[in-house]
Amino acid sequence: MVNNIRCGRFFHPEQHACNSHGLMVETEFAALLVTVNVAITRFELEPLTFPRQLKPPARLTGDADSHQATSVSMHHLPHFFEAIDTAVNGLKDRFTKSSGLQQYGKLESILLSGVVVEDAKQYPEINVQDLKLELAMFRQKNVNNKVSDAVNMLSEMVPEDGSTSNVQPS
Repeated sequence: MVNNIRCGRFFHPEQHACNSHGLMVETEFAALLVTVNVAITRFELEPLTFPRQLKPPARLTGDADSHQATSVSMHHLPHFFEAIDTAVNGLKDRFTKSSGLQQYGKLESILLSGVVVEDAKQYPEINVQDLKLELAMFRQKNVNNKVSDAVNMLSEMVPEDGSTSNVQPS
């Protein structure tokens, strides 16, 4: 179990986004530390150390003992968690707050659900009424849960009447 106090700060891994991805566990950090130690031995580098621990001023800690890392792993563990947390939250922000990706997500949901929403009207190349009919016919024959499956299915289709479709490939 991860100690909840690290370097004078409270640290609760269950409250961080990347814990759900299994990245914020001590076993992952331990495996990384073993890999680093193997690389240190292989390349004949100086072993990992941690800096001298300075006692904070009494006005900040009062009568309480300050946190002191007792090993290299205990010193670097909060930095590992902080780096993982920063990377995951940065990626989450990039992919959830991008208006372009949100628009693509809406188009994806139209393709997968077959329900055409008002957002489709902003594209002049899409005839909303035709799209509703085409998606209804497409969903009668095929049910897809992934965009890649739907794209593969659509690209393999041949127009039934021999004419070309109004939808042009990109």
